[in-house]
Amino acid sequence: MRKLKKLGINIKVEGKSWDEIYTLCYSSPNVWGYGSLDPTDIYLRYYSKSYDPSTRNNVIMYNNSVVDNYLRTAMTSSDQDTAIKNWQLAAWDGTTGFSEKGDAPWLWMATINYVYIMDEDLDIGTPRIQPHGANIFGNILEWKRA
Repeated sequence: MRKLKKLGINIKVEGKSWDEIYTLCYSSPNVWGYGSLDPTDIYLRYYSKSYDPSTRNNVIMYNNSVVDNYLRTAMTSSDQDTAIKNWQLAAWDGTTGFSEKGDAPWLWMATINYVYIMDEDLDIGTPRIQPHGANIFGNILEWKRA
C-alpha cells in the first residue's frame, strides 16, 4: 500500500459483513476469498443471463455473447472432451474470453498453495486439488500407515 500512496492513491481497508459487501460490490472495489472446482460456478460467474443479485450469480454483470455460446455448449455437452474444449475457449479463444488475456472482469490476486504436515509414516494417497474452503479430508479413506 505504500507504493500506492506514493502515486496518490489512498486505500482504507475495512472488514465488512457479506450483507454489506454485496450492497457495496457495485460501487466500491472489494476483495473476496473464493475457490471452487465446480464448472457450474464458472458458468454462473460469467454467463450473462445468470446475473441475479439475490443469488450473487454473475455479480460483475459480465456480458459477452461469444463466451455465452462457449459456456452453453460446455454445460450442455454430453461429451467430456467437447465440454473441456469449450470451457477453455470461454476463457480465451485467441480473440476473446473471460481470462486475463481477454476481458478480465475479475482480478485474481492470489493462489493458495497448501502445505501438508504429517507424521512420516502416514501415507495420505494422492491429495486432491483444494480450492478455498475445501475439505482436506476428502480422500481420508485412502489414508494409511506406511
